[in-house]
Amino acid sequence: MGVGPIQYSSIRLYTSGWPPDETTLFTRCIRAMDRVYLDHANSDGKPKEFSREMFRGAFSGK
Repeated sequence: MGVGPIQYSSIRLYTSGWPPDETTLFTRCIRAMDRVYLDHANSDGKPKEFSREMFRGAFSGK
């Protein structure tokens, strides 16, 4: 069984009381970093090379 993403409810609870724009930015950043972590954690164990393009893609919101 692989690793799963951070639950949205956990992010909402953590950012409770924050201004909406900061909550949105934080959520996007956490989702992008979580995506990279999940790709690594659920990989086949072979090392991957990370590039500037991969970083940009993770934070582009695509």
